Amino acid sequence: MSIRTTIAIMGVTVALLLAGCGSGGGEETGEARNELRVAMAVMPKGPSLDPMLTTYGNPEMANLYDGLTAIDADGRIVPGLATEWKSVDPTTWRFTLRKGVRFHNGEEFTADDVVYSFERMKDPANESTQVTQMAYLAGVKKVDDYTVDLITAQPYAPLPAAVRVQLRIVPKDYIEKVGNAAFAKAPVGTGPYKFVEWVQDQRIVHAANENYWAGAPKIKKITYLSAPEASTRTSMLLAGEADLIEAVLDTDVKRIESASGKQIVRADTAYINYIGINALKPPFDDVWVRQAMNYAVDVETIINSVLGGNGTLLPISNSTNHAGFDPELKPYPYDPDRAKALLAEVGLGANIPPQVIEVGQGRQPYNAEVAQAVAGYLTEVGIPTTVKVMESAAQFERYVGGKADSLAYNGMTSFALDSDAIFTLMFTDGSRGSQYFDTSKTSDLALKGQGAADPAKRAEIYRELQQIIREEAPHIFLFQTIDVYAASDRLVWDGPVATREMPFATAYFK
Repeated sequence: MSIRTTIAIMGVTVALLLAGCGSGGGEETGEARNELRVAMAVMPKGPSLDPMLTTYGNPEMANLYDGLTAIDADGRIVPGLATEWKSVDPTTWRFTLRKGVRFHNGEEFTADDVVYSFERMKDPANESTQVTQMAYLAGVKKVDDYTVDLITAQPYAPLPAAVRVQLRIVPKDYIEKVGNAAFAKAPVGTGPYKFVEWVQDQRIVHAANENYWAGAPKIKKITYLSAPEASTRTSMLLAGEADLIEAVLDTDVKRIESASGKQIVRADTAYINYIGINALKPPFDDVWVRQAMNYAVDVETIINSVLGGNGTLLPISNSTNHAGFDPELKPYPYDPDRAKALLAEVGLGANIPPQVIEVGQGRQPYNAEVAQAVAGYLTEVGIPTTVKVMESAAQFERYVGGKADSLAYNGMTSFALDSDAIFTLMFTDGSRGSQYFDTSKTSDLALKGQGAADPAKRAEIYRELQQIIREEAPHIFLFQTIDVYAASDRLVWDGPVATREMPFATAYFK
């Protein structure tokens, strides 16, 4: 007997077939303990389990903490720690908080924790990596124990979706007692799972929160296992040492599909991939050079040959699953002759010095291979390029810190599934992107779009902005990822959401 679970995410359908065909290897052991073992390419995804110190929606975080709002399997924003919300005036959103919720350590959740979670993040002394993404939020005010006002600097339509991940709620009294460092080592949230242990480079363990406000999870233990090599993850699944693995290589798909009791799960995402260009540094400060680089790269062939077709060609660094994306915008065509002509027109010819693409290995299974392919295409048109593979977290920190050299592989998504997060983070003055690109043509438009309450006006502003981004070519625009997972066919799970989070609150073994 087979069960087909269809997960619709912002108009994208992910089919998860869970067929009862027997099991393999030692799989019974994990299920007998009611334990879900997840083999991860990078574990944890971000540098910390403290929500103010990571911009990733990694599964370890998504199951530990709650936000005021949540996302369901259909990509809709639904109540979380807030039961309802409304716009009081153009710059004030009022949230009514859920009563009777307790943190994992027994503390009661109240408005004080919401205010504290915001103020802690905004405190410069805490060096939160969320600050830039939370620039739209000017303040959080307690109305009473179960009501808060979120105040924005200007009208901000996607706020209920944006705060879902960017404002994860932490316990005020506990952190004030133990301090930030101790909290990061033993985090406490209100989520469906509680932190048990973190053995560096080996595992992170969670136990079910039996008092979870939405109901106790059916799976009582989750162990996230560090398995950087794709071949190792596949072997673990086939041997019954893991129940779910991420970042499956295309070369392993047929092997897994032919195994008894296993299933491939493909999930469209909102995760965009691009090569960041330091457009403030010669020769990349010339827009024709940057355009030439986009014409030089055959992205469609990279998607098919490196990703096994698991990607969607993009016209700019924005996801088709983000609200505000312009569907009329066309990707750069592969045209190496035009690339060479543009380089000749600006007088470079064969005079471009060697360049290096910095790439982090591990977060996705194909980053280094994609970077190598891009380097090959650039070299063919006269931009000699090589690849420097780095540890993923180190490369990311170097990039966001403004220390990357000329070219850097990067990727990102909007946890609100809204274009604003991309535009604010990459194309406004003082943003991460402004460290590598002159944002004078884009910043005002990005902020106007952020503040436009009227959807039609917002769409008009974003169309103009995205056309400028395409023409200015601050990146080599690549693709949107289709992630490939593999799982035991006994795991019943709604699947990952478009933002790559992996919620397990309702998962179970059948």
